[in-house]
Amino acid sequence: MAYGTYGMIAIPYIMALQWFLYGIVGYVLYGIILALIFGKKSEATPAA
Repeated sequence: MAYGTYGMIAIPYIMALQWFLYGIVGYVLYGIILALIFGKKSEATPAA
């Protein structure tokens, strides 16, 4: 979205780059948080 906006309206390139990088960082953090919440649960081993 950042570079699409850069191509359509006149915003400074550095603003588009920062917007893009902050977006990537945000999505990575959200992914880590979701992985911690919904990560693989330890499975109980069946009794022998």
